[in-house]
Amino acid sequence: MPMGNDLRHVRHVMALLESHGVATWLFGGWAEELHGMVPPRDHADVDLLYPATSFAPVDRFLRRGEVQEIAAKRFPHKRAFVSEG
Repeated sequence: MPMGNDLRHVRHVMALLESHGVATWLFGGWAEELHGMVPPRDHADVDLLYPATSFAPVDRFLRRGEVQEIAAKRFPHKRAFVSEG
């Protein structure tokens, strides 16, 4: 059953990535909300920054099939995937 895009889901996605060697920083709307810059609201996605010189660990994670990559959003500077629906 999908978790929905709530803070528990944000933590789940970040922990999942970290368990595969991909340490990320929270960015975008969720980061603004948690820092009190904007009031709480619904979120359509989770924006994460991956400070690294290569996406190789991210690509290895995506090939595992635990999440569904959004191939149309694959760029030299970006990866995207669907997790838990």
